[in-house]
Amino acid sequence: MAVSNKFVYFLYSEEQLKERNEILSKQGKIFVPGTVYVGMSRLLFTQISEKDYIDRFIDTKVVAKGYKNQMKYDLPVNKKKEVE
Repeated sequence: MAVSNKFVYFLYSEEQLKERNEILSKQGKIFVPGTVYVGMSRLLFTQISEKDYIDRFIDTKVVAKGYKNQMKYDLPVNKKKEVE
């Protein structure tokens, strides 16, 4: 399996996070943003894209960018909501 060496953007959108959680809450789940590691910093992201924006979400911010196979990151996940 070939490893992707595309240039990508790690994007964060509060609107996207809110929308995903609204949808997933109906299924008893929550959306947990991914984490990209840049130097000594850990930055949250909601999507990886080859574009530096998300059409539907005007609050999108680029939190990191680089060649995908050179970046260290944990992907976003949909987790089952824990019972309180």
